[in-house]
Amino acid sequence: MSLIANRTRPRFTLICLLGFVGCCGCAASRANSQTSAEMVRPATTAEHENIEIAEQATAMREAEKEIQPAGFERPDESVPPAPETSDDDATSEDDLEENTDDGPIFLEYTTADQLVALGLASNPRIKGLQQEALAAWDKVQVVDALPDPQLGVNAFGSPIETASGAQRANLSFVQMVPWLKRLDAKSQQAVYEAWVLEHVLLAEQWKLAADIKSDYFQLYVLDKELEINDAIKGQLQSLVNVATERVGAEGTAGDVYLGMLELSRLEEERLSLQQRRTTTLARLNQRLNRPPTTDIVVIDELTAPMPVPTTGALSDLARQSQPEIAAAQMQSQATRWGVEIAALERMPDVTFNFNWYFIDDNRPATNVVDVGEDAWSLGASVNIPLWKRKLDYLESEATRKHYASNAAVEEVLRRYDSLIVELVEQGRAAVETAKLYEQTILPQARQTLESDRESYGQTKVTFDRVISDVRNLLTLQAGYHRSVAQAATAVARLEQAVGSEIETFHSHDTR
Repeated sequence: MSLIANRTRPRFTLICLLGFVGCCGCAASRANSQTSAEMVRPATTAEHENIEIAEQATAMREAEKEIQPAGFERPDESVPPAPETSDDDATSEDDLEENTDDGPIFLEYTTADQLVALGLASNPRIKGLQQEALAAWDKVQVVDALPDPQLGVNAFGSPIETASGAQRANLSFVQMVPWLKRLDAKSQQAVYEAWVLEHVLLAEQWKLAADIKSDYFQLYVLDKELEINDAIKGQLQSLVNVATERVGAEGTAGDVYLGMLELSRLEEERLSLQQRRTTTLARLNQRLNRPPTTDIVVIDELTAPMPVPTTGALSDLARQSQPEIAAAQMQSQATRWGVEIAALERMPDVTFNFNWYFIDDNRPATNVVDVGEDAWSLGASVNIPLWKRKLDYLESEATRKHYASNAAVEEVLRRYDSLIVELVEQGRAAVETAKLYEQTILPQARQTLESDRESYGQTKVTFDRVISDVRNLLTLQAGYHRSVAQAATAVARLEQAVGSEIETFHSHDTR
């Protein structure tokens, strides 16, 4: 379609302005149409503001400012909460850490919740995922925008001669307008994809919290085993001294050698425990984004929690708040809009153009034409989606991706149902084992050791039996602390699995 007319030169500026205003009006009407569409984007995502990540642990460096959409609110899914401190257990920054060239060194004991808060604020992977989520929301702002217009200029080496004069050049302005419903569908898909990244971030935060707690509880077990090793070594040394005094009277040198051999074994175990502690500490500091040698003093005694909700209640909670499940569901919605986009590829796009032709005043004056007057034209064109086979395969590809995402949702749901059952049973077994150690096994082992030590002083039992009692007590005490740590770790993994805090009670309190 084309319309050619002659206009006076002074109207050139007016026509250009009208064309510019028309483009702005088209963009404005496009933006207004979005408010009536079925959108799921969060309220007020058009503006951005700088917000500062607050310090969540006294040992944390001053957090850098992050950019987030103004008015942005996360979904109902919760994130690992920062610990609550009271006036009684609150410590100042000077009490908590001391800055050195190698990084902060904690002087007082640090709780697992404090380390979780520090990790959430400083872990580089969390920071990277935060920026990826913000980038996805930035994409939402422009995915439904019109393509950039094209401005072109043509100059003729050999002018086109017309009755009104020679045409030396022409100016063109082209704006392509895609099918508006397809732009709406792309906007919807971008919103769901941004929510996917938000939930991936939440899932990674819960995973980091569980990993930090798991390493922390492992440090607790290793520290307890080192303490037990020192205590048993002192008892063995006293037994070796007694055996040495009895050599030649009621004892033999073999008892002394046996005691010295057992002391050497304890020293070997201590070296292995120290190596494992160093490795665990380095892994934990890596999660906290700190130097690997930064020491951490864990709490003196750990209690054994146990989840109160049933397996079914936890599964229902996971369906409501587990971010990985929500991410899979959001991805399914995004692929559903992908099918809609593929179907709308069959609809044509419209291209509008405006052209201005510059005419020279190089003809004699005449009453037939306006000599030297510029000309302009308006035009419109559409693309024709003729290749049905290509469009059919595009729609088939999008449909299969949607089916695959639905299957992924089912897989995630079943995986978390199974994981919750496994973790609940692990927690229950660990708590029952800790109770058994505390109430039955350890008291009996201590009584046996004390009885045999008295009997050994009266030469009623052999030295190797007392050594065996000491070794058994060492193993059983370490087993008790491992059971307590396993119960606490199971609860941390359960919180990761459901994406929320769970109520627990303490089976015992050894404080």
